[in-house]
Amino acid sequence: MTKKLNFLLVVLMMICLVTGVCAAQDQLADIKNAGVLKFGVSSDYYPFVYMEDLTLDGLDIAMVKELGRRLGVKVEPVDMAFDGLIDAVMIGQVDLIGGGFSITEDRKEKVDFTNAYYQAGGVILGKAGRTYAEDVIRNSKIAVLKGSSFEQWVASNLVMGGRISPANVMACAKNDAVINALKTDAVDLALVDGDVYRSRYKSDSSIVVVTENVVNERYGYAALKGSNLIPELNNLLREMIKDGTAQKIADEYFSKDFSEQIAANITRPAQVVTPPPEEDIVISRELPVTSGAIANNPANCYNGMQFVGDVSIPDRTVLKPNMSAVKTWNIKNIGTCTWDSTYSFNYVKGSVFGPTTVAINKLVGPGETYEVSVTFNTPAANGEYTAWWQMQNGSHQNFGQTIWYDFIVDAVSGSTNQRVNDAAPQIFKWYPDFYATDQGKCPKVYYEVVNAYQVEFYINNQFVDSSRNLKGYTYLCTPNRSGSYVFGIVATGATSVSDAFTFVDNTNYPRHDVGVSSDYPHWTMDGNIVYLTNQ
Repeated sequence: MTKKLNFLLVVLMMICLVTGVCAAQDQLADIKNAGVLKFGVSSDYYPFVYMEDLTLDGLDIAMVKELGRRLGVKVEPVDMAFDGLIDAVMIGQVDLIGGGFSITEDRKEKVDFTNAYYQAGGVILGKAGRTYAEDVIRNSKIAVLKGSSFEQWVASNLVMGGRISPANVMACAKNDAVINALKTDAVDLALVDGDVYRSRYKSDSSIVVVTENVVNERYGYAALKGSNLIPELNNLLREMIKDGTAQKIADEYFSKDFSEQIAANITRPAQVVTPPPEEDIVISRELPVTSGAIANNPANCYNGMQFVGDVSIPDRTVLKPNMSAVKTWNIKNIGTCTWDSTYSFNYVKGSVFGPTTVAINKLVGPGETYEVSVTFNTPAANGEYTAWWQMQNGSHQNFGQTIWYDFIVDAVSGSTNQRVNDAAPQIFKWYPDFYATDQGKCPKVYYEVVNAYQVEFYINNQFVDSSRNLKGYTYLCTPNRSGSYVFGIVATGATSVSDAFTFVDNTNYPRHDVGVSSDYPHWTMDGNIVYLTNQ
């Protein structure tokens, strides 16, 4: 009986993963019960999602965190390969995906989208000082973001239309790589999102816009087909438009032009995802070969990789200059495909001082873990260095979480241990920064830690939050705005260390109104005690 039941469960799970019909009958309730919504994105898509101090930020991060707040759950952003986002939803690694994620007919066959919250347009970029023909694209080499609908558009309209050959298309893992290909003359042109260009690259005088509004896209968030999460998010998105919250987020992350576009299509009925007018649909569904999340999976399986932990050289480990070091991660195959020798672990961006690809040297089946290592030489100059890596399958499609190594070079205090995994963590900084606290937010506290795997934050010895980011800010919300509280931090590596300060709030303000205002509170620090007062 047990064997038969286990067999049926496996069969049901495979049907679920292959067909996508496993959308939870009540995914919304499951998320609320868990208290966490996992949001899959691919960083380096400015200004929608990007990495700053190893922390994900951007318009879509802020939007979904606000959606989570209104749902009553914590949002946990997960940085992943762009062309593996849909697979991540299918295997349940994340609940929702987004981050400048286009609504296309092909993708709608696999996942359900929210109503579009933003209308985007692609621009073709060239180099300043060059003269371009009227048909600038024909026979040119062009760089584009791998797995994006821009890549789909190039394949459908330019390659299949005979204007350029497949060999003239360079698909890059990140937008920075797209721009770098143009600047180094590896290509003649680059196709990127217009707002990404304006917010990230417009200040670069060596780049010019050759053609505006080449591609029109609509961005939305996506979940499993049939998920009742989508109608609820549509309702909340309408609320955010109506009460001005979405506009406030747009103003923070975009220029003035963008603020009028964020509400595009948001007023459509919740159950309807309406495509743009027929003349604006530029994606051909007959395209035989695509890449990433828009491609069919010929093996009828889904790729997924989850970070388990650091085996050596935890984040912000201090090393000597000019030494050989070995970074090892423990990762898990959470997909339904078996990894073989055609799979590899690949450098994506950042500071690389060794190989850029590492072969997977054994079969790794679904559910199994694997230790992957990169050997590198530390640079001569003191400083902090970071490099990001992703898994890739035999079809050169990246997938799974984006993980990184991050280390500090210091000629005086650095370790000479090639596989540092026993260095004691240290807390360099742990102090409040009320002058940097935004109005309407909880008290902001800054921290810097080295030689640790993660940090945890506490108020009066009660756990509040944790992070793998070892440098940055955290918000600590007190139960009310009067009284004394102990703000604590614990850094865990080979051992654990902690630090704390006492926060005394004498303002009696309503909760959450620390910030720039006419009655801005004053704070002073006496030893290990912080006082917040009206004057």
